[in-house]
Amino acid sequence: MTWNSSDVEKGASLHKAIKDDLFTFDLAGNSGWQAHTPESSPRPVSRWKAGNAQATEQGMVVTGGDAYTPRTLHHRYKHDVWLLRYPDMEWEEAVVNTSAPMPKKRRGHSTMLYKGEDGVDKIILWGGRTKGQKVLLNDAWEVALTWPNASWTQLTPQQLDSKAVPKPRRGHSTVLIDDAPSPQMLMYGGREEVEYFPDMWILDIKAKTWREVNQSGPLPPHRDHHSAAYYEGRLFIWAGHSGSTYSDAKPVNDLWAFDMGSGTWQQIPQHPPVPLPRFEQAYAQYTPPGGSQGSKLIIFGGQTEQVCQLNDVWELDLDSLQWLMLSAPRFCTRKCRKSFGGA
Repeated sequence: MTWNSSDVEKGASLHKAIKDDLFTFDLAGNSGWQAHTPESSPRPVSRWKAGNAQATEQGMVVTGGDAYTPRTLHHRYKHDVWLLRYPDMEWEEAVVNTSAPMPKKRRGHSTMLYKGEDGVDKIILWGGRTKGQKVLLNDAWEVALTWPNASWTQLTPQQLDSKAVPKPRRGHSTVLIDDAPSPQMLMYGGREEVEYFPDMWILDIKAKTWREVNQSGPLPPHRDHHSAAYYEGRLFIWAGHSGSTYSDAKPVNDLWAFDMGSGTWQQIPQHPPVPLPRFEQAYAQYTPPGGSQGSKLIIFGGQTEQVCQLNDVWELDLDSLQWLMLSAPRFCTRKCRKSFGGA
């Protein structure tokens, strides 16, 4: 499932389009993409760099992001919460108690879904950047989803100079450590305005405390806007925008695995076919029905070299670590077709 995208015109620093179209991709059959036009009103304003997570048995939740007006310099950062119900494909905005504390409006943050001990779906929001003074954030918030209600709780405050929490950042990844005795969130990578972060941290959600994870072995190159998945005691990261600083960063397509038990990284060899280097791709981890096929990482789109936008779909089997192309890219410019082939 995908919602919203943007075409980026680097030279003018403007987005040609922030879309609010809605598509689903059939992973079980051969029907490919299907467009949907929700009938309900209202619906979320189109945006990019929002947080989204798959809410169990309900649908896709969208929180915050940059509601950028196309061909203008007008930004509207958000902190609203929306649910796209599945399979009805209808939007519903959460009823939030605005008199209680709420997270700052932001973009470039992460969201991670988990189920609380009370059986309620909850999403952890962390990091990102504000509008205006463009303040980088490292506060952590939890929103409990009891539709149509959503209740925010701050887990950890903004802390700029503390060594006991990760530094403020954007473009990082967060995943649930699903084999821990209590809910824990694993955070990796990201960047400030110029430099990239190679560190990794664990948030103990119940205790509301952070601890840094020691890493050994050859470390992955620093990056942001990568894909991440946690499976059988290992964190997998793939692709992203990588460099020592933002000015020398470029799209990559390397695959790495971090073993939580030994604390070591290993670069995973990839055998063709392999997706093009990219960053800002959408991704999701899922287990096919029946559970006999293990876990998969699905990636969609992103931006590769020469500011070429992508719309291909790939599946990485997290057992065999082999890629499968589900939908080939279709480039919208002659330059990109010439450089990378495809339709």
